[in-house]
Formats: sequence, C-alpha cells, structure tokens
Amino acid sequence: MKKQTIAVRIGASLFGGGQTIETISRRVYCDTLGNFNRLACRYKGKTYLVQSEAGDLGDPFRANESYLATLFIQSEKPCAWNL
Repeated sequence: MKKQTIAVRIGASLFGGGQTIETISRRVYCDTLGNFNRLACRYKGKTYLVQSEAGDLGDPFRANESYLATLFIQSEKPCAWNL
C-alpha cells in the first residue's frame, strides 16, 4: 500500500477540528471487525487510529476514495492496537 498524507492534530474531535501540528506521510494498516474496518498508522513509536473529516473510514458501505484527502490522527490518543 502506498503512503498517505496524514495531519497530526491536538484537540481534534471525532470528525475534525483541532490544531494541526504536523503533516506526515505514512502507510495505513487495516484490521477487520465484522463488516467494519479500522485503520491505523505509526507515529513516534506509537499506533494511532486514522480518521477522516469526510466521514467514517471504517464503514465499507459509505466510504470512498475522497475520504483519503482529509486523513488525520489525534496525537493525544494512541490506541492499544500494536502494529
């Protein structure tokens, strides 16, 4: 999978907002839970869930390629999923 451009934010809510402190280029990894997928990437040695301002990336019935244009992670919320 090719690298995606991801904004690193502080104080972001579920669908956007917050202050962008850095923009990174990372590979995004996927894990399946039933019909839904969660996406994650590594940043400074920790794993973070990747989200999109355009909508829920994990919903395979609604998500499309346009969601990839507005990817971000919440830098204060690393997840327990270990890559």
